[in-house]
Amino acid sequence: MSRAEEIAVSLGDPGAAERFTAARQFLRLHLLVRREIPNGRDFLFSGPAAEIQEALKELVAIEHRAGRFLQFNYARIEEYFLLRVVGGPDHSSVIETYFD
Repeated sequence: MSRAEEIAVSLGDPGAAERFTAARQFLRLHLLVRREIPNGRDFLFSGPAAEIQEALKELVAIEHRAGRFLQFNYARIEEYFLLRVVGGPDHSSVIETYFD
């Protein structure tokens, strides 16, 4: 089952799955760097600020509503956006492949 399908099932909202997929695809296009951190990974994005911020906001809101075992936070740093995804050691493979 894909993450978008998991979102649709857990939220009972196919529209959320579509928004989630669109946000992830958009962010994947603007992904510059992936960096491992303890129990997680940082993802650095650059591009149109308003669109990236909206995609991050949508992605994080949907993930939080889905109640997944991962924590998502993002911040703007000058012209870049940083998304931090943190979870337990059992979830490292999910975090590593989040934008694959």
